[in-house]
Order: sequence, then structure tokens, then C-alpha cells
Amino acid sequence: SDSFLAKATEDDFKFLAASHAKMGQFIKAQAYSESGLQKFPGQVDLLYLKAAYMEHTISRFASIAALEKIVANHPDHVQTLNHLGYTLGEANQKLDFALSLIMKATQKEPKNGYYLDSLGWLNFKLKRFSDADKYLNQALKLEPYEPVIHEHLGELKLATGEPDQALRHFENAMSLLEKVPQWRLNADLEWNQSKTRVEKRVQQLRNQA
Repeated sequence: SDSFLAKATEDDFKFLAASHAKMGQFIKAQAYSESGLQKFPGQVDLLYLKAAYMEHTISRFASIAALEKIVANHPDHVQTLNHLGYTLGEANQKLDFALSLIMKATQKEPKNGYYLDSLGWLNFKLKRFSDADKYLNQALKLEPYEPVIHEHLGELKLATGEPDQALRHFENAMSLLEKVPQWRLNADLEWNQSKTRVEKRVQQLRNQA
């Protein structure tokens, strides 16, 4: 309600935006980040959320442009560094720049499994397989139940000619994703897309075995 929003703090707006995003309601999530920015102009966490949601409400290109602007003005905002680096990696754009952003994020938070996953995945994209292996395994130790890390390790093992290891990681990813309730999968686009890719990989590798 309007009276609540009048009293809302920065944290309230961040919470409301993130809660709607978790349910896949990105237009509402973005609206809360924008309302927060009207009240707290330039607040970097809200700028970050707004930029991140643009991938779902406008386009990946719009999101990248907004994230790049934040990095230019707030070069130490660790979530933006990781998110922009990973998004550029997924778009296969500016991979060396993307890697430098994620390296900076992991230097700031060396025990963040998601940032280490990003670092491993970028190294994989750059065909630096031994670095990819090192960082993805570090990520897995910190976040053993994150299916996307298993998927990334599966792709790495496939690329390095280890199909049995690859299948094991893809099967792990699949069993973790099968436990996720459907509404959560619908809301999390990365998990949703991962599930489709992983199922295809498992079928392909089982057929070859």
C-alpha cells in the first residue's frame, strides 16, 4: 500500500523486489526496485536489482548495458561484477573482460561458491580447462547442492574426453533439479533452462554408453 511504501526503507524495497523475482514476477520486482530508487536515488543495490531484472523484462542486451553502467560508477559492487561477468559469458561476449570482472568478485569474496562457479565457467569458455576444473571443484565443495555447478562440471568433463565423469555430474544435476518444485523451476530461468539441457545430455550419454 502507499502508506507502507512511504515508510519503506532501502532494505524493504530490496526484499520486496527479490521476493517477487523469486516467484518469477519480474515486472513487479522491477517496479519495486524503481520505486525504491525514486525514494533512494543512486542506491547501488537497487540499481543492481533493476539492471538484473531487465534481462527478464526487456532483454539481455538492456541488462548488460545497465550493469556496465553500474560497474563504471561502482567498480567494487561485487554482485554486479559477478552478474555482468557471468551474463557476458553466457552471451559469449567480451570474455576476457568478463573474466577480469569475476576475478575481482572472487578476490573480494573468495569463499563464494557461486562466484567461483562463474570463474570456472568463464575459464571453460576460454578453453582453459585446468583452471576451469580447479575453480568448479572449489565451487562444488562450497555449494554441493547447486545443480548448475554439476552441469558446468559435466560440460567440462565432456570437453576433456571423460564421458563417464560427465554423465555422473549431469545425473547429479538432474536429480537435484527433479527435487525442485515446479513453481520454483518456472521462476528460476537458469534452473529451468539447465534442466532441459541436462536431460538432453543424460539421454545422449546413456545412448552412447
